[in-house]
Amino acid sequence: MIRRRRSTITEFVRRSVMLGLHQIYVHVLNQNGERFLQLHGTADRSDPPITSVTLNINDDGTDTEEVQWICNDGDLELRFHPAQTPFDDATGQYESPTSTWTSSLPPHPGAAGPPIPWNGTNGSHQIKLYKYSIIVTTADGYVVIKDPYVIARRKRPGFSW
Repeated sequence: MIRRRRSTITEFVRRSVMLGLHQIYVHVLNQNGERFLQLHGTADRSDPPITSVTLNINDDGTDTEEVQWICNDGDLELRFHPAQTPFDDATGQYESPTSTWTSSLPPHPGAAGPPIPWNGTNGSHQIKLYKYSIIVTTADGYVVIKDPYVIARRKRPGFSW
């Protein structure tokens, strides 16, 4: 069972890097009368839940990847703080009705922070975390919220992903 899950994750990561697109499936789960959100890289939840998505940014800061979200259990709203969004979007807010994909814009050139040259001790990648809120309103009016992360990552010259 564990080997199969690792294979699913590997296939998802390989597909995401090749296409430059991360697809996030938002599911509303009901457990003991409490509703909560779970994020997955596959529609059927065959992979383990995820708490963040990593955007790889080229050495020169240009955009390389985007994110798409979908929720089949209700209307979807994503909220980044306008001053704290990795995407080239002034509002930092995305909305979509049930079962409709919503897509981010590409990350802005400074999403991983200002370029800092590698000095031999500061690591092969430069990263910056962005917390955001996912809000799902179900058909019966119930509102469910989760606060995951987007990680913007820039590789330093001479290093690979």
